[in-house]
Amino acid sequence: MRELLVLPASGVESECELAYAALQQVLYPLLDRLPELTISQRRALHTTLGLDDGFADIYTVALAALKLIVEAAATRPVVVLVDDLHWLDPQSTDVLAFVARRIGNEPVFMLGVTRVVSRNDPLRRTGLPELYLERLDDEASAALLDMRTPTLAAPVRARILA
Repeated sequence: MRELLVLPASGVESECELAYAALQQVLYPLLDRLPELTISQRRALHTTLGLDDGFADIYTVALAALKLIVEAAATRPVVVLVDDLHWLDPQSTDVLAFVARRIGNEPVFMLGVTRVVSRNDPLRRTGLPELYLERLDDEASAALLDMRTPTLAAPVRARILA
């Protein structure tokens, strides 16, 4: 079995106003593949990732990101994991949604996680599959905590469970 290439990113509240901050996290491991892109795609990513000055339209950035991820998947399967989607900057959100809608039958798996669901959330309008997980009940929460941290002091354990 081939090893997976994991491309992680986490939304951070302090970076949610920084254009393409999350996309930079996802694409950073693929920067050595930039020469495989067309000149316009390479320029667009150089600009959006802060490697060069200039302007890049979001469509070219999205196409370049898609191509980088799909080309990487030709070598080994790719998993894109994005945590705290609700803190992603809008540009990264748009590009990653664009990629997710177009990966088709490529060996690419994308998973985004958010704890906040809003009717105005742009990701809800993408048509991508959604899975809602219910809150753990008290028993399941205690079992999970015991499994992960069996030596946790009782007062700390009680505080976390509360």
